[in-house]
Amino acid sequence: MHLLKGLREDEAAGARIVHDTFAGAPVPHVTRYELVDTPAGKHFMIMPKFTTSLEPLPYLDPDGVAALWAQMEEAGALPTRM
Repeated sequence: MHLLKGLREDEAAGARIVHDTFAGAPVPHVTRYELVDTPAGKHFMIMPKFTTSLEPLPYLDPDGVAALWAQMEEAGALPTRM
């Protein structure tokens, strides 16, 4: 069973960079996927369906990312910023 995920232009560009960079070589912790572009200019990613996914998690906005990063730095989980 596989999933079909529609991609925005920027998402498709990022996925294509990763895909082309590793040229089919296995990358630890990265699920293999196929990119499909339609003649109408739509972009899709096809990937295996797992029993769970991150899809139900809400999007973390930039302020949330900054807060999470600061909390992880404070906890010693990340190197400090330069």
